[in-house]
Amino acid sequence: MKETTFVDITEYFMQAASQLAVGEMIHSQDFSLQRTLTAVLVGDPFFDKTYAFKNPNWIPCERLNDDDDTLLMDLMCTVISQFTSWLDGKSFVLTVYSCDCLRHLQSLTNRKWRNFLLLVVKACQSVDQCIIDAQVVEEEDFVLCRPLLESILWSEVETDYLSAQQFVESHWNESNKLWNKPLQFFYYFCQILDCILNKPPSRKESLQDIICATKHTLNAISFESLSVQVSHHENVLQSAAPYDTFSATQKRLCDLLSELEECLNFIPKCVVQVETCNHLFPFLWNIFYFNRTKRHILTRSILYLKLCTNSRRHRYDSFTKETTWSSSMWLRNMGWKVWQSHVKEWELDSISKVNYIVHRLDYLIQDIFHVLCLNRGKQRRRLLNLLSFVEPLYMQSIGNKEETAATNPLSLFIQELGFMISIQHLLLGFDCDLYDSSEFSAVYFVLGQLYECWSNIVMRYSSSIFSWQNHQPQQQQLWNKWIVVSSKMYRASCLLWEWEQQQCCTREQSDEIFRVSPLAYEIRFFTLANYRFIPGHRIAYSLFHEEIVEPIAQSFSSMENIRKYWLEPLVGLFESIKKMLEYIVKEENSFYFMDSKKEWLRWSIHHLVYLTKTKSIEVGIV
Repeated sequence: MKETTFVDITEYFMQAASQLAVGEMIHSQDFSLQRTLTAVLVGDPFFDKTYAFKNPNWIPCERLNDDDDTLLMDLMCTVISQFTSWLDGKSFVLTVYSCDCLRHLQSLTNRKWRNFLLLVVKACQSVDQCIIDAQVVEEEDFVLCRPLLESILWSEVETDYLSAQQFVESHWNESNKLWNKPLQFFYYFCQILDCILNKPPSRKESLQDIICATKHTLNAISFESLSVQVSHHENVLQSAAPYDTFSATQKRLCDLLSELEECLNFIPKCVVQVETCNHLFPFLWNIFYFNRTKRHILTRSILYLKLCTNSRRHRYDSFTKETTWSSSMWLRNMGWKVWQSHVKEWELDSISKVNYIVHRLDYLIQDIFHVLCLNRGKQRRRLLNLLSFVEPLYMQSIGNKEETAATNPLSLFIQELGFMISIQHLLLGFDCDLYDSSEFSAVYFVLGQLYECWSNIVMRYSSSIFSWQNHQPQQQQLWNKWIVVSSKMYRASCLLWEWEQQQCCTREQSDEIFRVSPLAYEIRFFTLANYRFIPGHRIAYSLFHEEIVEPIAQSFSSMENIRKYWLEPLVGLFESIKKMLEYIVKEENSFYFMDSKKEWLRWSIHHLVYLTKTKSIEVGIV
């Protein structure tokens, strides 16, 4: 087959383009927007595989001398840098796959180099497998290696992997060899992923011990002391990897390993909390708060595989001996039999209708688990879509009379689930930087209203009483107080932010720059306001204007109004928040998302007291 050659036409193109006036273009009669968008991809290394290979391969396929350990270390560390760059979301073509030796593995004569590349391929395959099994593949975050690697693998590749592992084990104690540590690093990395994929490890250490050993091995690679530096491949590293030195690569990999270690420590704690309190909502909040900090796609995949899947094989699992979440657990924990016995009281049509609603809830909850492990942008969009499934279930659960919703545990549970999803959707808007500063007070107001509606349910009706273990009243009380304090904190935040906004409006003598308009408010919360399980009047702009905007606007007219409409309500909220936060901070057996926030809560207690005194002095009230 004749090789394709490329001709540089840039100069001809620029000469022709210089003759066009601004706004003119040359196109054929079949020109369309679709063709234009397709043309944009040409020349983009991420999409255009041919363009990606226009540069010569940065790792040569020449034979390496068995004694040339310096060049071998140079190549190994470059591969590690490109592997890390791929994990960070760079194109697999421009990183790991640009090594020409990968396509000639069987012909390589240097055993150290060949075994190293075999372990690299194994690591790439395992990363792909974790992400594909968890079904959290996102093209904007990560590029799978499978389509390209499948073209270079052969039938006996598994046997070669085992040979590569045996080679590393046989040279394990040769610490004086420079090439030994890179081989051990990928050996450990493959062990970690094998354990995650429920395969028995070849070594007896725990997974946490393997991760610690991996980090220790990675930090032991002293590449900067060699004569051949990463700058030997400077051009490629600048275009494909964000690392100027191998130390930056080591730091990024150590951060990822620490994140995996944090995830693996989080999983058993989360499982214990599920088993002790038997409640769904704290479990979902734990996952939500864990992923609110920007987690790597591999971490989120592991979290979903270990906590949320209920249909996968569990040949070996060192974290959860049984499936953490299943239909049987859901039916047992959420009091299905109790709900069935009260069908007549709820005026539902039949027990079969209850069965249908409960099983539909099971599918919905499994979807929530999956959505909470996606990236934050996609998670926010999908959570809003899930609310459209909550609405019909809520309407079916209240039966023929809507007033039965106030005493029906099933409909109240669905309503609480809807509040939780709505709150998570709004909070992710801050993480994704989607709100303008003029909208903050409105978003805080709606969050406070949703939490207040939720607190009314848990404090008055105890809708989820069947979900809590009888011997865990303290856990239930702690959960209820968290919902109440969240309602008050967002209400206080709304008052503070609206005060600052109106002060800005006064200084700038403008009502449009710093304040959200009624139309913008209605557009922002239009979807939430149309769901029946959310009291629409509670998040309407008229209530926001009546309770927040108008009173604070009046408070600027006199010192007495400041005290009446703004400072006294704020101080009352702060005192209540302070007492509840002190209770939560002192509680030893709190939930994970509370434990992770305890330092923030301690800061909040002191900050709220200080802020109250400061605001009192600002407005002249001592």
